[in-house]
Amino acid sequence: MFYSWSNTNKITTNALQIQYTGAYTKTYHGNRIYEFHRLATKEYSYVGMTEAAAKACQDAKLAQYTRKFV
Repeated sequence: MFYSWSNTNKITTNALQIQYTGAYTKTYHGNRIYEFHRLATKEYSYVGMTEAAAKACQDAKLAQYTRKFV
């Protein structure tokens, strides 16, 4: 059993893929306003960890991949 996560116990099932979308949304004071999105996806898992290590890994990955900005 592993007590932490690393590349040793990481299994990647789908490599990183990045998609971009953009669209005209409205006009504001004569200027066209566009909205752009970047969607990045990757699938991987960590195996063979203790329950405590798995929970710590989950918390760390959630913090790593969650962004909020205006």
